Parts: sequence; structure tokens; C-alpha cells
Amino acid sequence: MQYAIFDLDNTILDFDRAEAASLTAVFQNHGVPNIPQAEDDYQAYNETIWRQIEQGGPRDALLDQRFEVFLATLGITVDGPSVQQEYDQLLAHSYQVIPGARDLLHTLKDAGMTLLVGTNGIKHTQLSRLAGAHMTPLF
Repeated sequence: MQYAIFDLDNTILDFDRAEAASLTAVFQNHGVPNIPQAEDDYQAYNETIWRQIEQGGPRDALLDQRFEVFLATLGITVDGPSVQQEYDQLLAHSYQVIPGARDLLHTLKDAGMTLLVGTNGIKHTQLSRLAGAHMTPLF
């Protein structure tokens, strides 16, 4: 049996577009001024969060507080876990597929390969994105 393993984000599904749309919506919902600048600043801050997670930091706690801490730098007070949940819901319903990915997966599946997908993303979010893109049966 032959296997092909794919990373989900930015290989199968366009995480960058999904993240940008979800961030824009969250920032609009919470009255963030100058959203393009806020998105750039958030990306830099978020990289530090993911580095901490990759170094063994408490994933759930860091994710639950990232929006609260970041938005506080803009003078906006929010409940971190609630905004994280809002972001997760928006992201879970973002199904942008990388061009050509669907055709490649069908070609490999039709050739008898077993397809596997991996991710370091949040499980329920990623499963929702795969389902929404109608790709779950391929894996």
C-alpha cells in the first residue's frame, strides 16, 4: 500500500486567506481602528505565541489569551476565550482550497493511494474546514 501525507494548511487549504478573512471579521466586530496595521501587528505577536507553544508552552491558555492581550495594546478590552472562540468559528467556516489541490488528491486517490493529512491546528477547526471543503472522504 502506498501513502501520501499532506499538511493541511497552505498545502490543501489556503490558511493565509482564511486567517486574513477571520481576523478582519474579528477586528471589525471589536471596533479595531486601522485594521490593516492591526493585522500586521497581530501577525508579529501571534508568531511569538506559536513559538511559545512549539517550545512546550500551555497551548490552550496561550490561545485563549492572545486576543485579549493583543487587543489590550489597542485599548480594547475583551474576554480572551470568547474572542478566541469567535475566531475559531470564523476560521472553521473558511474553506478556501489551494488551486490544483483537489485535482491532485482525486488523481492520487483514484490511483489507489491512501491519503493522510496532518496539522498542528485546532482539531475541531481543521475537521470543520476539511468537511466544508468536501474533502473529508479523500482522507
